[in-house]
Amino acid sequence: MQTHLTWQQFKLQCERLIELVNQYRGSGIQQNENQDSFNWYWLETDDRGTGCLVLKSIKTINTELPQQINVSNNKDIDIESELEENDIQTINSSNERDITTSKLNQKFVHYEYHISFSVSYQVPVLYLNVYNSDSSFIKWDDIWNLLPLSSYDKSNLSSIPWISQVDHPLLGIPFYQLHPCETANLMNQVLANNNIVDDDKCSTTITTQNHENDYLLSWLSIVGPLVGIRLPKEILILNKNLK
Repeated sequence: MQTHLTWQQFKLQCERLIELVNQYRGSGIQQNENQDSFNWYWLETDDRGTGCLVLKSIKTINTELPQQINVSNNKDIDIESELEENDIQTINSSNERDITTSKLNQKFVHYEYHISFSVSYQVPVLYLNVYNSDSSFIKWDDIWNLLPLSSYDKSNLSSIPWISQVDHPLLGIPFYQLHPCETANLMNQVLANNNIVDDDKCSTTITTQNHENDYLLSWLSIVGPLVGIRLPKEILILNKNLK
């Protein structure tokens, strides 16, 4: 049973995933709100074809409401006497718009996922970084709270990967890595059962009739949801139909 990959198999399966994504996007099938999960591409890092699979996405998160200063009942302050009529209308209009459309503060967070090949472990490895809109790094404690993995009951899950900050093997800049030491054991369990079992927080069931073609997709269907990557079931169906 194949629990590892060669570099050639890894690259072919990355190309297959990109092909499936492109077919899905061109199929006219209704896409859900998480469309960024379909925008995968291959990043080539040298003239020998070395590279990695990349997904970049932008997500919104809710933050705490800003403190509001209520001056409507403050009889000691006569604001209108200090402002022109046009200024008052502008302020009132702005306040009404802010109250009705911004009951919750939202901020944009940029996620960058890379899937590279580990020569040592002979398995795919997932790397991620999370940035603010101004390209500044988000500290690890805040990243952890954004990841679905943070809400999992780890006592009920096996083969959960360790996450640590390392230099990206191809780019040489810091990324957070899901350590690959348990990947072969995880895939042994998956391929032995000949399917991926769906649970509330993971992904859709996928039958692995052809392990060589399904390895990357099977692995990503399990590991991806831990860090916010969800594959639509239509891509899994397309993969099955291509066999």
